[in-house]
Amino acid sequence: LIFGAMELFFGITGTQQGVAHFAHLGGMVTGYFLILKWRRDYERRIEAQRGFD
Repeated sequence: LIFGAMELFFGITGTQQGVAHFAHLGGMVTGYFLILKWRRDYERRIEAQRGFD
């Protein structure tokens, strides 16, 4: 969260030029949603295995 806030601040203010701040933010958001998806898929797989025991 701290890194994300820093990237947002630097991206808006334009400090530290030469760094793709919004690309970093996009990667963080994408990673967050991938983790949510993988977690949901894992939980579904565990539930399916419990049904066959």
